[in-house]
Amino acid sequence: HEEWRQEGPLKHAKRIYPLGRPGEPEEVANVINFLLSDEASFVSGHTVAVDGGLMTQLQDSPSLMEPDFTWI
Repeated sequence: HEEWRQEGPLKHAKRIYPLGRPGEPEEVANVINFLLSDEASFVSGHTVAVDGGLMTQLQDSPSLMEPDFTWI
């Protein structure tokens, strides 16, 4: 996609994430810590998406994630 090439990966990610930014490693680690804690003892059989709402966005606009790596 031309906008991916022109913006670069970080700017493109900021535009397509519903939260307006890519996630931080600590945010993923926080979810993992919760799932490993006693506070999550009744949680079972679920997938937790730690994606800033990206998967929800892609249900409406799947073409957003078709990368063009020619800028590399």
